Amino acid sequence: MDARLVLFPVTPSRLRQAYDHVEVLEGMQAIAEDTGVCVSFVVWDPDGDGHRTMYLAGERGWIAAHRQSHKPPGERFSTMPMGNDACPVFHTPIGRVGMMLSAEGYVPEVARSLMLRGAEIILWAGDDPSLSMLHVARTRAEENRVFVAAAAAPTPNGATLIAEPNGRLLAVALEGRELAVGAEVNRAMAHIKERAPGTDVVRNRQPATYGAITRIAAPAGTAGGG
Repeated sequence: MDARLVLFPVTPSRLRQAYDHVEVLEGMQAIAEDTGVCVSFVVWDPDGDGHRTMYLAGERGWIAAHRQSHKPPGERFSTMPMGNDACPVFHTPIGRVGMMLSAEGYVPEVARSLMLRGAEIILWAGDDPSLSMLHVARTRAEENRVFVAAAAAPTPNGATLIAEPNGRLLAVALEGRELAVGAEVNRAMAHIKERAPGTDVVRNRQPATYGAITRIAAPAGTAGGG
């Protein structure tokens, strides 16, 4: 496919012991160095505490590493450890790349912050999500006017695809099938943030109004309460 960047899905938690941490890191780095292709993948931390880290390797070594910072809802994930750092954006040979891991893709603010920090292409590595990745990936691409490449296990809600800044699919794997897909992207499209007058996703933001979203309302019956 003449790819310059390859994204792998996340290994589902039930299978995480099947892969040796060191072997995966060394093997992926060797692939990137030997081929000159940037490789992004996820491994579980070897100490077994549940952390997941997303890596981006290039022909000259490691470019980025990101520990998952958001988790799915529900009691099952209540004790899942999280990282504290924001999802990163890095310069690569193919442009400015942002990284999202698993549940982070379902939080609109994550992709928006990546776009505002200059991401042209967002890599979203998933596993076995409870909600459709396909529809969310297309939404994140369109609402931020960036390319989104997603990869996940072949489950009912997982999706492997590449979406362009208008939300259109450039490539998508068959549902329920392990399949590699590829597409050529024009990074310049990610710099066009306006689709119609008054709809620029950067210039028409209204940060002054964001406080209303996070403001804690006073209890009913107290001054200022409602």
